Amino acid sequence: MYTPQSGLPEAIKERFYDQLQSTVTKVPATEIPILVGDWNSHVGADAGAYYEVHGGHGFGNTLFKKRDSHLITYSSGNLRSQVDYILYQKSFRSAVRNVKVIPSEECVQQHQLVVCDFSVAYQR
Repeated sequence: MYTPQSGLPEAIKERFYDQLQSTVTKVPATEIPILVGDWNSHVGADAGAYYEVHGGHGFGNTLFKKRDSHLITYSSGNLRSQVDYILYQKSFRSAVRNVKVIPSEECVQQHQLVVCDFSVAYQR
């Protein structure tokens, strides 16, 4: 699945999100889905009603205060943006220690590597 770009018709975007929702709801409650990728989404500088979702800090808003070089995931010429995200359930938030961009690591053309540090407790 590839996230549709902003200029595509709403029907294509809705179909993508319906497929994504269908896939995520199939994950057993005992598991925690972590979705990683190029979401072609720009959160923007105004946190607004989504403050609890992305925290309201920095370039395109993040839960962690970072300098721009550790937030910008996509660059092409003079265009700089934050479009690559790691998404997880709100209930998992306390386990996430850090999310940042490694500015010197280009993982796909024009996209920087995004890293998430989280703690996991093993239970038998």
